[in-house]
Amino acid sequence: MKRLTVILSVLFVALLAVTQGSAQNKKPAVSKEQAQKIALAQIGGGKVVDTDLDKENGKLVYSIEVKTGSETKEVKIDAATGKVLSVAADQDDEQHEDEHENQGHEDQSEAPGK
Repeated sequence: MKRLTVILSVLFVALLAVTQGSAQNKKPAVSKEQAQKIALAQIGGGKVVDTDLDKENGKLVYSIEVKTGSETKEVKIDAATGKVLSVAADQDDEQHEDEHENQGHEDQSEAPGK
């Protein structure tokens, strides 16, 4: 009888842990496709190149990277409401580094001639 009580207690605790874990990992109210459409509408078009669903500050948030010409913009969308949380415009890392390095070289080459 004591053994049965221990087994049932362990199963109860395991079941409780599983149900709490699944409650925290609920499926978002806004689908990936809906979030992508919201992001594209927010920035006026482009091509979605990456979509991630992450937990930020206890909320599920889509991070959607959209290529618009020579820029990549990251749009963050609340997965529960579809609200746009932020839009950040960044150039591609390599292109940005190249431009930054070229600016530094131009400044150095002009300095001795002045």
